[in-house]
Amino acid sequence: MSNIYRDVPLSSEKSVSPRLPRPGQPNEVAPFYLFLACTDSSYITGQVLHPNGGEPVSS
Repeated sequence: MSNIYRDVPLSSEKSVSPRLPRPGQPNEVAPFYLFLACTDSSYITGQVLHPNGGEPVSS
């Protein structure tokens, strides 16, 4: 079996954060919740969806 990652350079630099620099506004996250509440989302199962702008959830 070949190593498909053999040509990918390793980097010691910290990766860039995917977080957005501000909290989400209601008009940005409301469509997500409306989608989940409608029948168009009836085929989604077993998924974890996070409308949080990339901010990790801490406990």
